Amino acid sequence: MKFIGIDLAWTYKNETGLCILDGSGKIDYLDAQVYTDEDMVEIIKKYADEDLCIAVDAPLVLENETGAREADRLLSKAKINGNQVKLFMANRNFFIKHYKQVRGEVLAGKIKKALDDSGTRNTKFGFLAKDNQNTLIETFPTGIICGLFPEIYPVKYKVKGKVPYADSNAALHKILKRICQIERDENKVNGLIEHFDFEDKKNIREKVTRKTHKHIEDKMDAFLSAYGLYSIYKGEADPLSFGEIHDGFITIPVKKHKTSEPVPQNRNVDVVFESGGSELLPRLETLWCELNALHAKRSPYFKERFVAYTFDKRRNSIESPDKEVHIIIAKDPLKNETIGYSISSIDSKGGGEIDSIYLKKAYRGQSIGDVLMQSPLDWFKSKGIKSITLGVATGNEDVYPFYAKFGFYPKVTILERKQ
Repeated sequence: MKFIGIDLAWTYKNETGLCILDGSGKIDYLDAQVYTDEDMVEIIKKYADEDLCIAVDAPLVLENETGAREADRLLSKAKINGNQVKLFMANRNFFIKHYKQVRGEVLAGKIKKALDDSGTRNTKFGFLAKDNQNTLIETFPTGIICGLFPEIYPVKYKVKGKVPYADSNAALHKILKRICQIERDENKVNGLIEHFDFEDKKNIREKVTRKTHKHIEDKMDAFLSAYGLYSIYKGEADPLSFGEIHDGFITIPVKKHKTSEPVPQNRNVDVVFESGGSELLPRLETLWCELNALHAKRSPYFKERFVAYTFDKRRNSIESPDKEVHIIIAKDPLKNETIGYSISSIDSKGGGEIDSIYLKKAYRGQSIGDVLMQSPLDWFKSKGIKSITLGVATGNEDVYPFYAKFGFYPKVTILERKQ
């Protein structure tokens, strides 16, 4: 298996970083130069007889004309190893206006076609790491650093006008030193250090100037993109994906923690989020049953109604063919556990509803619920939905202040005659 990382330039005038890492950790290729799409496709086709995992640092799926993708919003709100990641909020109009196309989409299409035409295996979007299967994902090197090397995060290594260059230079050296430890101290890869022109190999000191900074940065980001996939494949990290494959998604690796470590009830949790449609419903049964049991306990008049209401009945009502469904799940990667969710839908008349939302008690008070509420509101907005409702079961009125933060207030109380 080969792991290919591409730090893709958005324009054909700038350098792109390209790294190819094999299943044993050997660097087969690492460089940064002005590649055409065809250049990269030809290099990748040389490995068409092997299973390929390809990670690209650039939007591969960009359906939103304006605003931000769900993937970008979710990643920017997530806490990974206690940190938040800042990233560019991509939209189609921006790329078309400035670059005439979305290069990541174009390149991904060419790679997929070339590999599929080779006839050896199919190429799918999303991380699979299966035999006889090529995979294409979008990734983000800054997120990779946060996920795999939290001890050095944050590191602001990009050259920007208002940031003194000395600071960017020092940050770049900090990352280089850490990734070279992967080879020199941890023996996880080989052939990495030789691809950089270190003036001080012992202390990992690169000959970096303002002029060469971007070239070195592109090579480093390409390696990080490939190594992120490699670390997942080797079982040293978990893949965390944000967004949906058809609307745009980002996958980053987060290093695994020791499962024996206790989880404090009031800790600031490194929660990650995953969104999708009704296919996610089976994963919510346990939490939904917890919420339903809470409603049964608190209901002063219709306790038996909640007791008789099963998850299958609720699932059937949500999976109605005349509904469009959006689900977001909150996960605690340390415990590998789903801790919260929200389910929202749009009916055939264009009405939006937040059908169900729940967060385990131990994780409340950390703004996780805010994400579970804001995500469906953003989804409704992207669909042009203005009429949005949600229901609150009698006995659960203590949630009113939370919903009020998002503009929801009681309108009508419906009374039902008890049989």
